[in-house]
Amino acid sequence: MDIIIVLFILTGIIVFKEILSKNSPVYTVHKFVCLYALIFWVIVPLFQYINNRYPWGIDITDENALIANTFILMFILIYNFIYKFLSKKKCKENGDNFPIVKFIIYTHGILILLFFQILIFVFFYIHAGGIVFFRGEGFGVIAATQPMHLIIDRVFRSFSIFSAILILINFKNNKTSTNLFYLFVSLFLVLLTNFPFAIPRYMAGAFYIGLIFSIKPYLKNRILPYLGLLFLFLIIYPIASHFRLLSTFTDIFTVGMMNTDSFFSGDFDNYSTLNMAIIHVENYGITYGRQLLGVLFFFIPRSLWPNKPIGSGHFVAAAKDWDFTNISMPIIGEGYINFGIAGIFIFAVIFACFVAKLDCKFYKLGKLNFYKIFYPVVLGMIFFIARGDLMSSFAFSTGFAVSAFLIKIIIKKHIKYI
Repeated sequence: MDIIIVLFILTGIIVFKEILSKNSPVYTVHKFVCLYALIFWVIVPLFQYINNRYPWGIDITDENALIANTFILMFILIYNFIYKFLSKKKCKENGDNFPIVKFIIYTHGILILLFFQILIFVFFYIHAGGIVFFRGEGFGVIAATQPMHLIIDRVFRSFSIFSAILILINFKNNKTSTNLFYLFVSLFLVLLTNFPFAIPRYMAGAFYIGLIFSIKPYLKNRILPYLGLLFLFLIIYPIASHFRLLSTFTDIFTVGMMNTDSFFSGDFDNYSTLNMAIIHVENYGITYGRQLLGVLFFFIPRSLWPNKPIGSGHFVAAAKDWDFTNISMPIIGEGYINFGIAGIFIFAVIFACFVAKLDCKFYKLGKLNFYKIFYPVVLGMIFFIARGDLMSSFAFSTGFAVSAFLIKIIIKKHIKYI
């Protein structure tokens, strides 16, 4: 249907215009949200729609596609309106002026961060039985239970990244050979603890995008960074999927290169799972916030809450009696499953408030604080939050936030503003 393609194009124009906006810094969480929408809610699903082929082998009628595209456009319009309203009211964007007040970390502070990085590396080394370069080698050995998974794989791993980001900023502010050595050691420990092919791709993206952002947060060219990210997610991201289950370096030679079939795989299932959510609500009705309760109280173990909700992707797949239930659920679908059309409005507003607060706090608060530490990693993590499901992304983001908060407490007495 022509109207469906028109909706795809209209949504694409709106988010692409936001990405190129000159009224805000080059890098913002908001622009990364728009980049996500451009890739996973416009470009890839348009390709799937034209080929009439979707992940998980599901059939999407023109009627359902029209509803899904209407919901996507509705969400984007509400989200953009609220974000811009809050941005203008609370932080009055200041162009490209990068806000971080320069600081240096005293030597003893750097050594404390490196000490914790070493402890974390040793912990993973012992529990995994060695250095892990690929997820197939032993990533799951540590993650025996969900609480342990959250505490170790999220808090500990992100602690190492946040430490490296601070040591990197310290070197930029005080370029001495000693600080360069500390930076080299820190980055080396990050690689040993969080090798890109050894951790989930969303985590690798969040961590290494955060590092890249910290190296060069100020750019005049507004299009080149996002062209690079489009290349990353449309070309490199599908190729990286082949590396997830490798167990040795020799297996690399057996990996085939990406082809267009990758765009019909589960890695790009967000449009499919949104349609599945729409059909699920048609058949079973909304949950009246029950799925959201599972998100907010993710930390309560199932032993204490036997009927605790499962992730929304799992929830929808289980209703179809699928054996494989590890599928995504976009934030639009989360809102619809919980409260119907009203849920799309509610989730768009809350999401916009969250993103606006992060952008405003980072670009307006002067001295080093929680937001300055947390922000670089959120740039990449926002993709996982938008993709869903929300229960997993919220829990893991909370783990990262705890890590950033701990870093702030540890380092605040060991810095000097210059």
